[in-house]
Amino acid sequence: MQQVQTKKLNNLSFYNLIAVALGILVGIICKKTGNASFGIEQIKPIGQALVNLMSGLTVPLVFFSIIETIASLKGVKQHKKMLGRAAAYFLGTTVMACIIGIVVALIFKHLNLFKEIVIYSKTLVEDSKQIAFMQSLTNIIPADLVDAVLKENVVMILIFSLLIGFSISAAGKAGEMFNQLIVSLNFVIKKMVSIVVKITPISVFAMCAWLVSEFGYKRMGQLKWLLVAVLIGYVLHIVITFGFALKFFAKIPVLNFFKKIFPVIAFAMTSTSSIASIPVAEEVSHSLGTRDTVTSLVIPSGSVVNMDGTAVYLTICAIFFATGSGVSLSIWQMILMTFTVILAVFGTAGVPGAGFIMLSMVMGALKLDVNLIMLIYIVDKIFDIGRTCLNVTGDMVASVCIEQWCREAEKQN
Repeated sequence: MQQVQTKKLNNLSFYNLIAVALGILVGIICKKTGNASFGIEQIKPIGQALVNLMSGLTVPLVFFSIIETIASLKGVKQHKKMLGRAAAYFLGTTVMACIIGIVVALIFKHLNLFKEIVIYSKTLVEDSKQIAFMQSLTNIIPADLVDAVLKENVVMILIFSLLIGFSISAAGKAGEMFNQLIVSLNFVIKKMVSIVVKITPISVFAMCAWLVSEFGYKRMGQLKWLLVAVLIGYVLHIVITFGFALKFFAKIPVLNFFKKIFPVIAFAMTSTSSIASIPVAEEVSHSLGTRDTVTSLVIPSGSVVNMDGTAVYLTICAIFFATGSGVSLSIWQMILMTFTVILAVFGTAGVPGAGFIMLSMVMGALKLDVNLIMLIYIVDKIFDIGRTCLNVTGDMVASVCIEQWCREAEKQN
């Protein structure tokens, strides 16, 4: 089943690559022949419609996914201590990934490597730039769920979903019927997303053709600096975060660890799927001395909520697009971005089109134009390979760290 899913994802990546090539070609033809208006007036609306369709699924997907995930915690009480350690590790490394992403992006921005791509979305964030910290804090506390949904206030929706999820978990048997409804609704929404994802190549073609016809392919070449920034972020996270965790928490040789997990990284690189890599990851984790009780909990849960590579990618992309829109994010907006990234990774990982959904959430929280996301598809496969490798490596590091913590706790008892 996992092999079939991986094959479908690889086919979709291939079709997206063709769509990018054709879109750039059509855009160049439109611009060179003086028919840029054709790309703007006739092709762009097609891509815009499909982007709107996917964006429209963001709210229900995030809402139901987070509720289901939180509510499901009531069934793992027997692993309470181990789950607590895993949650602390996952949260800590995700925050570190966000910090590294922000620092790298800001360095590239101040080196003037992130330049304006488009300017029409600048007005979308103009109002939020002047809001004070306490006012912003007040604004993210939901007063009305319906109003939050209608206004697509991402942060409010995230908070409401967390509250409902914890309430279902605390309600016990009384909340089981409502939980089953949430599970069913979430399943249906995910099926809808998987259907829409299949037609993304059409949207990719249309948006690439429009962008090139209106702005020219040279401006799209600025993506190379985004790619370099993200790859540097990946490397720094491995060296700083994972290196520190292996040396001081797991207390094992760093080079020896990476040598042993190479089969997992190689598989993740070809499959670009954290979930598909679970069987290989569990097998290699056992060879590192991790017991089955730890591996069976940490590796599967990590493949869903421990996505450091995605966190690095999202923060750098968000600052790249903000800069490209002529917007300088405040410290408060970066804190808000980090909060959104953490919950986005936690709530939507492992679903079809997760990268698009997560980036849509972050862009929405910062009030940036979601249409800019289509630029990513040009180099998304490279991003995806790095993301998956980093995500899977994070799961492997987590397993050896938590194993060591458990052994130390057993000795004390």
